Amino acid sequence: MHGRKPLSIALLGYGKMGKMVEKTASERGHTIVPSLESASVCIDFSHPDAVLQHVEQCAREQKALVMGTTGWEAHYPAVKKRVEESGIAFLHSPNFSIGVLLFRKLLKQAGALIAPFPEYEAAGVEWHHSQKVDNPSGTAKVLSQIMAETAGRPCPFTGIRCGSVPGTHTVIMDGPFDMLELTHRAKGREGFALGAVTAAEWLVGRKGIFTIEDLL
Repeated sequence: MHGRKPLSIALLGYGKMGKMVEKTASERGHTIVPSLESASVCIDFSHPDAVLQHVEQCAREQKALVMGTTGWEAHYPAVKKRVEESGIAFLHSPNFSIGVLLFRKLLKQAGALIAPFPEYEAAGVEWHHSQKVDNPSGTAKVLSQIMAETAGRPCPFTGIRCGSVPGTHTVIMDGPFDMLELTHRAKGREGFALGAVTAAEWLVGRKGIFTIEDLL
């Protein structure tokens, strides 16, 4: 465990990501428990329609919650209000991959660099497995926002949902004579699971609303 305190983790959602989180958590010495009541922290990779219910359950039981589900952002004011009222810890991110966080930092630099050159247009393409509900994904929305803020131009995303692709995001900056591309390609779900479990380890004992940037 290398100094990590063993946790009892409840999984809210047991699809492909939930199974990978279970494997990663077990490898890091934690225990997956069947009920929220016996958990020290919960990890949610479920469905956007279930998020409000899960937040309410965790608030009622005073359980920390790591939110990996995306597509629920319209409910953020209600979630924020309930988390603050209950005093629990809540960490959310559209993507728990460390590589994606680095990708975002690189994109901020790229956006600032092309800002003085209006001839470069920006657009994005993302690939995900066919079961992914939200389109564009939460990650794509964040990348679009980064380009709007740093480059001062829109960056619409085209979403492809096909097969079992874990996730690929490409941002294109196209000029009249050349084109720049930045791409993050997930090799599997392991990186997302590790980020979520690491967030759970960090979150226990805290209070308030956090993102993966706070963890890092």
